[in-house]
Amino acid sequence: MKPFLANIKIVATDIGGTLARSDGSISNFTVETLRTLQERGIIIVLATGYSKEITDKFASQISDKLITIIQNGAIVFDGEALLETNYLNKDIALKVVEFFESKGFSPILFSGLDNNCKTYYKRMNKRFTPRKSYIEVSDLNNVLKTDPVEVSAWEATEDILTCKEEAEELFGEEWHVTVSIQKNRSWLEVLNPNAKKANALLSIMKRKGIGVDEAIYFGDNYNDVECLEAVKYPIVVSNGLPDVKKLAWKIALSNDEDGVALMIRKLLSLNDNNP
Repeated sequence: MKPFLANIKIVATDIGGTLARSDGSISNFTVETLRTLQERGIIIVLATGYSKEITDKFASQISDKLITIIQNGAIVFDGEALLETNYLNKDIALKVVEFFESKGFSPILFSGLDNNCKTYYKRMNKRFTPRKSYIEVSDLNNVLKTDPVEVSAWEATEDILTCKEEAEELFGEEWHVTVSIQKNRSWLEVLNPNAKKANALLSIMKRKGIGVDEAIYFGDNYNDVECLEAVKYPIVVSNGLPDVKKLAWKIALSNDEDGVALMIRKLLSLNDNNP
């Protein structure tokens, strides 16, 4: 019997909340599943809001031939080859920093490849807990030597959602505002208007001659919506946001249950049985 969805040529997935477990790990089962897809000639894409540093750690566990859409499409790699960058204009970045400071948020500035993708922040409140690799500075303007990747805030979810609406109204099309909702604290990310996961994914598919009916996308959060809407086979993990799950063609088990890998094996007949 011909495998279900035998025409699939590309499988793209978000990482945090989707492919990776809640503890930040990727299981051996998931790694082997993705490697098996590659062996069968299917392209694997990691599409994430994570920085290059974090994305590379996940990708290195799987393969050196993955396509990585980093920071929602601000940086895109095909293996080690850089495909594109969509940085945030320096002047716009400073407006974002000032806006976050006016809200009492600690602005986080992600620099680009020219600055080894270092991440800086200015502490505005005691609530903010930075990653160990983040560098504290008193003035983010002093580190803006080239156009940055993005400016973000990691604050209480309610505050983030309120701030998102105001940011969109304030600057309109000058920037792309997206959120990644977590339980208590969430990300608000401000990027170049062209830095979108869906833009990058569709560009990659065009380069590879792949149609939307030959693509699967796995996601869980608001920054996955455009990708889920762009492909014929959108799949959302069961721990995904309720609004996002409404877009799903199928619902996979949660990220903590290896939902992505199990759904791949079911749909693409990597097991000995068809769904």
